[in-house]
Amino acid sequence: MSFVLSVIAAAAVPGAAAIAPPRSGHPVDATVGEALPQPPPVAPVVMRENPTDAVDRVIFSVGVEANGSGEKLWSGQLRLSNGGNAANYQSTLNEVSTTCPQTTRAGMTQRQFRINLMAMYAQKGERLRVSLAWVRPGSGCEYDSSTVALERTISLPPGATVEVTGDAGLSVKLTRPR
Repeated sequence: MSFVLSVIAAAAVPGAAAIAPPRSGHPVDATVGEALPQPPPVAPVVMRENPTDAVDRVIFSVGVEANGSGEKLWSGQLRLSNGGNAANYQSTLNEVSTTCPQTTRAGMTQRQFRINLMAMYAQKGERLRVSLAWVRPGSGCEYDSSTVALERTISLPPGATVEVTGDAGLSVKLTRPR
């Protein structure tokens, strides 16, 4: 159910006199005979039900199988809804490299995977924005890495499976149960 917020503007208070600013730069002190300014009237807030733009909320799961160059990066379920909501998963591994000589100070590797799914608002969850990023170790012994990313908008109605591919063998298969 959705609501529309309406603000009703208040008219100026009749008979209100203008108040001169304080002479000393300090707030007006009522103890010396000057009146403190009255705050402006508060406009009432009215909330009305507006069924014309109401959208039924659809909660659903999407099966995810992500791969990079033949390596399984992650598989699992992400749950989201059609209200412009998003679901995401991220993993990071930083560790000492086993292929670099011990005299190399950096000698670290990094692996990272991120996926974000966002249901496009008011589309019953059938249109999804898919964002995927994969960070893998570089070829040297310094702290370097390579990153591959992709972003696509896809249609994924109930019962469908869609595979999205990018560079360097990055791919994700998305499945939505009926």
